[in-house]
Amino acid sequence: MEVAEITNSSGTVRIAAHVIAKIAGRIALSVPGVIGMDSDLSDTISQAIGMECTNGVHVSVNEAGASINLYILVKHGVRIPDLALTVQHKVKEEVHKETNVPVETVNIYVQGIIFDNEKAGDNVGR
Repeated sequence: MEVAEITNSSGTVRIAAHVIAKIAGRIALSVPGVIGMDSDLSDTISQAIGMECTNGVHVSVNEAGASINLYILVKHGVRIPDLALTVQHKVKEEVHKETNVPVETVNIYVQGIIFDNEKAGDNVGR
């Protein structure tokens, strides 16, 4: 299990990568236009190469900080580049604020688009 370590005068705090993944996923889903997270093949591949995965959020941790990959589903009609940039900034800032772990990168993978008459669990629109 990958762990981020923060040492201070009182001792060491260890935060598991899957905890960072849960925080990042919650933050991403709070951005208007992000409908859901995609957690199928991408989770399997990432786990095979040793990344911690939580429902479409993959986190790797090293001495420099965390790298976060987000596999998102977006609402039809949003401007995807602007949405991705907003998600990147918000996740980077909020994860650091909540954990004190530096975030090196936030990579966005748009895995599908959801139209008004669909639900995030439908495969239509991918």
